[in-house]
Amino acid sequence: IKSVDIIITDLYMPRTNGIDFIKRIRNERKEVSVVFLTACSEKNYLHEAIPLGLDAYLVKPLALDKLFETLKRSQRFR
Repeated sequence: IKSVDIIITDLYMPRTNGIDFIKRIRNERKEVSVVFLTACSEKNYLHEAIPLGLDAYLVKPLALDKLFETLKRSQRFR
């Protein structure tokens, strides 16, 4: 099994939501980089996501260069 260095996820997914997904990931891997890429800009979701140790919370639509800049800045992805 290969190791995962970074996860890019949305808030809304078919069987779960991004917050619950990242909570499950954090139980197993605290060091993996996480970027939320979502159309949701509601502050209550952002406040719930902050304690999960995200590298970024990016709101769609998003230019690819902004995503690449974020990935380059990620402490864990270097």
